[in-house]
Parts: sequence; C-alpha cells; structure tokens
Amino acid sequence: MAKKQTKLIPEFMLTAKGQYAKFRFSAILGIKFNHQNPLGHTLLVQVQNINTKFVEKHEIAFDLIGYRYKIGKVYQKGKLVKDDEYKTHKLKFEIDTSNLIQQPIYQCLSKINMSYILGDNTFNSFMFGGNNCYQYETDEAVIVIPSSAILLYYYMRSSSMKNAVLKGDYRIMYDDELSDLKNKEDAKLVLNRGYSLLDGPFIYRFITDHHSGKGFTDAFNYISAVKSKNDMLKKATDIIPTKALFPTKERFTIKIRYIELAEISENGKKIFYAQEILTDASSLDFEKLTISKVTRKEEDDDEDKKPFVVKGKNPRKFSGQTNNKTPSRTYSTRYLQETEEEKNLALQGKTVQYSIIKEIDTSEVQGLSEPSDKRVDTSFVKSENNGDGDTQGSSFETKQKKEKDHIQREPNFDIFKTCIEYLENTGLVSNFEFEEIYKDIPYEAMKNGELYSRCSIDGEVKQFTTCSFEYNDLSVVLVEVESENADFATWVLSSIHVIPSKDIWKILTKRYKHNTRINDLKDSYNNFETLKFDVKKHPIVDIDSEIDETMLESWAFTLLSKI
Repeated sequence: MAKKQTKLIPEFMLTAKGQYAKFRFSAILGIKFNHQNPLGHTLLVQVQNINTKFVEKHEIAFDLIGYRYKIGKVYQKGKLVKDDEYKTHKLKFEIDTSNLIQQPIYQCLSKINMSYILGDNTFNSFMFGGNNCYQYETDEAVIVIPSSAILLYYYMRSSSMKNAVLKGDYRIMYDDELSDLKNKEDAKLVLNRGYSLLDGPFIYRFITDHHSGKGFTDAFNYISAVKSKNDMLKKATDIIPTKALFPTKERFTIKIRYIELAEISENGKKIFYAQEILTDASSLDFEKLTISKVTRKEEDDDEDKKPFVVKGKNPRKFSGQTNNKTPSRTYSTRYLQETEEEKNLALQGKTVQYSIIKEIDTSEVQGLSEPSDKRVDTSFVKSENNGDGDTQGSSFETKQKKEKDHIQREPNFDIFKTCIEYLENTGLVSNFEFEEIYKDIPYEAMKNGELYSRCSIDGEVKQFTTCSFEYNDLSVVLVEVESENADFATWVLSSIHVIPSKDIWKILTKRYKHNTRINDLKDSYNNFETLKFDVKKHPIVDIDSEIDETMLESWAFTLLSKI
C-alpha cells in the first residue's frame, strides 16, 4: 500500500528526478536568516548528488540536522543509504577547551581541504570558509571542530532549546521559584511547559554555570549583532556564519565523527574535520537531579504514568542523553551499536529522575521532591469524558475529538517509525533493533473468499512489523499492525526472557484468526516471568501535520511506564 511521504523529507528529494537520486549532506554553509519569523531561521546546507556530483544549497531545519540528517551521510527520499566511497570515522580523545580560540574555517583549512569537504569542488567555498571553528592539536592529528557541530550538540539539542536560543534567554525554559538548584546532592529543576525533560541536565548547566550561560546568550547575541551591523551598513542580511562557544572551559573526553582531509598540516600531522559531536564528558555540577514538568490538565488522559529514575553507569535504567546512532525514518539499515561505556559520558556517575505532573496548585507542585505513586499519563491525546478520576477531558473536548476522527490521518507505520526513531535517539533503551520488514498477519477469510474486516485494509491482508530493545533488564518487543483507525495503538510485549518470534505470532493468531479481544489478551499475558502484553496509543496526527517533540516525549515516557 502506498504511503504518503511526510514533511520530514525535503522537497528536493521528492521531485521527479530527486526521488531517484542519492544526496550527500556535505557541509553547513551558515544560518539562513528569516526576516519574517525570528524563530524561523534555518541552516543552509550544501547537498551533493553523488551520481552527477552536482551541488545544491537547501534550507534545512536545525532540528532535522540535529537528529535526522547527519552531515557527511547519504540519503535517498529521506532514507539513509550506505556509501563506502566517503568514509567517516569515530574518535574519542581528551580535549582542553580552557584556552581555545575560535577562528574562521578559511584560516584553519587550505582551499584543497575545504574543497574536499565540499565534495571535491570549490562551489560555496567562500561561504563555507566564513563559518567559525576550533582547532585542537593532539599528538596524532590536528582536529578541526566547526561551530555548527557545537551549536547543534550543546545549545540546540531539541526544537524547544533551539527556540530558546533564538529568543536569547535560557531562563524561559524553567520555573525559578519552583526549582531548587543550590543543593548539588539533590537538585530540583522544574521546566516550563513545552520544554523537553531530556534536555533537563543540560539546561541545568546553562542556569548554574556562568560560562555556559554566557555561551547560550552569546549564540543569540551574535546573530543579532550581525543583523545590526548589516543594517548600519545598509546591507541585506541573508546568511550568517555559525559561531558557538564550548559550554565549559576544562579538560574532558569528547567523541566525534570525522573525515580525514586530503592535505596534511604544516607540521606533518593528519587533519581531521569533525562532522558531528557524538558524546562528551563535560562537567554537569550535580550528584542527583530531579527534573519535572507541569502539564496542562487537558493534556492528560487515562493511561498510566510513572516517574523514571536514572542512575549513572546503568544506561538501561534511563540514560537521558542523545544516542549517537544515526536515526533513519525508514530504518532499512542497521546501525553500529555503541558499547555501554561510550554512551552518555556527561551523565556517568549521576542520578537523574524525570517526572511529569498535572497542573495543580503551587503547594502541591513544590512537593516534587517526593514523586507520588499517583500515575498520570501525559499523552497529548484528549481524553474522553468517561468519569475516570485521572482524566481531564470535557464534553467539548470529546466533541472535538469525534470531529477530528473524520480528518485523514497519517499512516500508522509512518507514525510508528517516527516514534521509535525518537525512542532510540533519546538513549533511554539499549540494544535497539529495527528493520523495515513487513509481514502479513495470520488471517481468516469469509466463506465467499473475502477477508474479515479485522484482517484487511483496502481489501488486502494487514501487515505488521516489530522492533525490539532492552529496558530495565527486560526484553521488549513493540508490534505494529497496519490500521486505518485514528485510535490505533502499538502492542507492547515485555519479559525477563528473550521474546521469541513464535510468541509474537501466537498473539497475532489469537487476535486476528480467533478474534480475541485486546483486554482478554492483556489478562492472558500479564506476567513478566512469562510474557506481559499491553498497548500504547499513537499520537493522533493529521496527514498534513507534523509530530512535535512534546508529543514524542510524552509517547516515549508513557510507553516506558508500561514496562
């Protein structure tokens, strides 16, 4: 069945010719200034058709370059493809940022090396060379880290952090009165609505460290200063070179993905150009941090929700920092698994607790230090007014929901892949595996040869796909069955043992051949010692809309609360 392409795929990949071409995202050329929307600035990226070698410039959202499209990687129709010609490598080393000075790239790299980065051509060399970078020398090589990589990794980890940077104030991300950041052994941070819980440890650093906070505001001030200077010179502001500080001045471990450039340095060393910062161990000055966020009452529904606790050096418990594997919307390619020791270096040895609570009176909010056993879901889906004490729906919301059910929805496989992509990329789970392989469900036909409606979609047999991971020492499999309904859900199977494919097939058979009710399946499989069965609703997304990170975060947290 043909699936609608999503807005996460750039238009140039969906044209008559573009959909058959493979494109390498060669380099970030600068920030494309948006005069109409101060939060609408994008990144101008050079993209090269690897078949024709023709280069193009395209505007790509900060968010997409931050987690979806990686510099140096090759994509076709939004899908990561293997490319052995342009090899990238990974390197973990010690860096001392105490005395590093930013310089324009053209002062650090030769024309030949800039041309190599840009796909062996000189197009856009002038624009690319105007961006800033840090140059750091080790015993083995000279390492060039562009400011764009620093900006994306430290300051714009999510769309909400990007918006805060472009507003020039990190303080808008948290509630100062409800937070308690002075007690390093048991600090508490309450984020304002709309900001990501997983960014909490890094937002904490901007608040509590003067140099880090300066780096945050400087990122905004720099953009404003360039615009003001151009205005004074009566010049139009179009492209602004990137510039960003390391958030701490110290010596720490950092891991990058890089390419080795064509020319060596003047002192005979190899030159490595960092395309992405994967992880680092820059300091976070707390031992334990409770990160909470207050949600609107109408954002809650009737699913269960629990707080999460993360203890350092136990990534299965809850890591809280971006996984360094490259996510792909279609997941046709497997990715290298990082060892547990290499993930979340900044959070090693730390304890982080995440929780989401309803919008309630101030005195109750201030009691966040002891998370309640009361379980409340934070899914953005409006709840039905069914009298459940944990739901906050109204008859008006119920009417709105029913009206929305008639709106065409995004295909559920697309939503599922977006959700699990987010889940993997957060690093909340380990040993994540997914390949886009769709299989027919076990089905039953009517006497006249037609399929039962529960087994078919558009007259064809429904298909399913699965992904697996480990969380809290449990094996988890998510089963996704094709659906047309606005209320479709993912099946969540979990066990202390590895879940074999025969058990998945057995449950599918009960559901689609024997017409077993979902609630009966929950009752039949309700023991982690053998197998536990549950379901998690999808985000409800109109076909012309996009899923934002708040929806995805809510989905991921609620999903894990069921395990």
